[in-house]
Amino acid sequence: MYSSNTNKLEPQLRFQEFLSTGNWQAYKLSDLAEQRTESIGGRQFTIVHIKAGEGFVTQAKRSGPAISGDYYTVIRKGDFSYTKTYSSEYPQGCVYMLKEHDEAAVPNTYISFHFNEDCVPAFYNGYFETNYYGRQLAQYTSKGFGSSGVLSIKPSDFFNIIIPTPTSKAEQQKIAGCLSSIEELIAAEENKLTALKDQKKGLLQKLLDKTSPDWRFPEYNDSGVWKKTSFKDVFGNLHTSIQKAPPAVLQEGDIAFVGTGANVGNAYIHDAVPLSTSLIYGSVSRDYCPAFIYAQTLTSGYEKWVARLSGQSMQPGIRAAEYESFTFYCPSLLEQQKIVDCLSSIDDRITAQIKKIDNLKVHKRGLLQRLYPSIGKIRG
Repeated sequence: MYSSNTNKLEPQLRFQEFLSTGNWQAYKLSDLAEQRTESIGGRQFTIVHIKAGEGFVTQAKRSGPAISGDYYTVIRKGDFSYTKTYSSEYPQGCVYMLKEHDEAAVPNTYISFHFNEDCVPAFYNGYFETNYYGRQLAQYTSKGFGSSGVLSIKPSDFFNIIIPTPTSKAEQQKIAGCLSSIEELIAAEENKLTALKDQKKGLLQKLLDKTSPDWRFPEYNDSGVWKKTSFKDVFGNLHTSIQKAPPAVLQEGDIAFVGTGANVGNAYIHDAVPLSTSLIYGSVSRDYCPAFIYAQTLTSGYEKWVARLSGQSMQPGIRAAEYESFTFYCPSLLEQQKIVDCLSSIDDRITAQIKKIDNLKVHKRGLLQRLYPSIGKIRG
């Protein structure tokens, strides 16, 4: 690649074979794409919605009349949809390209569109991934929200955004191919991460989630059955953080539990998590290994217990006394530590895999910044 430091309408990095094709040209989106307005009518489509930061999320596959087809627009693979809903990550709304389905239906409150035949959709997706359009739409979003809570942006406003484009379709394809390669690598590494997490779930089930575990280290086969234990035995009395007290911090050997809200049942182990009014916490007795006790909160048995207890009222919640009543089976302290060591080894692999994925995503963001012109170059 060739590195350019000029102020011309071109990116910092450019493939050598396209240096002679001239500068990129600034086009309005309306010159490059057309809006999708086809209603689903009575036909059956997969319904998808946009979730900021994630992309298209499938709702369900229903018949057209049941969902009032006039309110949904048909889009196809390679098409884009723009939701005008505000989010902290995308204050001017967000745009995603449909990749997962050959065709689908989206709410007609979205602005949906497809690029012309002489355009490569995956190339333009790079602009939308970097929120290139955001600063251009800010002049419209400053006018506020409509009565429905979405941004007051008309299709004519949206299609007025400027998108620099190479004069050669081949250059579009080259950039799209470059980004596609790293996306495929990220996807492969994310599949490895999923496999590692599944492996850990399997270990938890085999090592912990029963009265007598399926797998046991050979040196403990003759150590007898595990003892039925409760969190009351482990912590003594659990405490609830007080609103007016200074924010405490978990100390080594402490475990905290979320007491109310959507994350009720989630646990934290002595990792400097500030306590809030929704946390219940306690110190693990010396007869128990804190990491082993924390591992109990990752088992399917614990998840079922949380779901049963927290679902008994309209507002999900578990009190300190109820947490103390949770029971499980526990071996000797030495066997607890052996199990923790085994789980820690796969935790280390998971942590390393997450870091690897994060590094790849940072690399991709760097490529996006250098393979496309900056927004400043189209101003003036």
